[in-house]
Amino acid sequence: MTSAASMADDPRFPGFPPEVPFPPQPGPERPAHPPVPTVPMPASPPPSEDLRSLVYEQLLARRTVVVDRTLDAETATFVAAQLMTLDAESTQTITLMVNSPGGPLDAASAVLDTIDLVGGAVDTTCIGQAVGTAAAVVAAGTGRRRMGAGAQMRLRLAEVDLSGSATHLDDDLAHLRTLQRALVDRLADITGQDRQLIERDIDRGRALSAAEAVAYGLVDEVIEPRPR
Repeated sequence: MTSAASMADDPRFPGFPPEVPFPPQPGPERPAHPPVPTVPMPASPPPSEDLRSLVYEQLLARRTVVVDRTLDAETATFVAAQLMTLDAESTQTITLMVNSPGGPLDAASAVLDTIDLVGGAVDTTCIGQAVGTAAAVVAAGTGRRRMGAGAQMRLRLAEVDLSGSATHLDDDLAHLRTLQRALVDRLADITGQDRQLIERDIDRGRALSAAEAVAYGLVDEVIEPRPR
């Protein structure tokens, strides 16, 4: 076998280095340092949420509760808790401001039941919109029921997506029908309208202007713009 040194002296291999350095062999791997654990820090709420909370706290101090989002279970529970808190403080009138696209029937039931439990009057005001169960909440006010001149009500209930076994579906449908009948009965008692008319209007998703809502019996008066 030709060695590297002999190849260097051989004229057939001009310029061949006398020694070819071998690449350094890796030594034993050192154990890697364990990763430094990170301490999770609570995320600061955005400034808009801080301002929102501040405004709502000030409104609550003035016995005003606002429903300005989908009336789902979480929102309904929070609204009911605020109503009960104010009711525990005194029996003075509570104002409930509503601008909501509505939500599930079972969620709205919590707010409607709480309105019935409150000792003092609950004034309701619709600003913007009140759809489905949100419209029922406005109509269920026990004090003054008002509506902005440019606001709109719509008697359309939220669609329900049911899934599960046939037995569970039957039970869920039966419960849903019971809640809907109870809502129709309540609206009939509040408005004096025929029950079949209310059922038809809910099926069609009837929209009502402020003046039409007064004529229907859902509210008592329209908030007229102040003269400039």
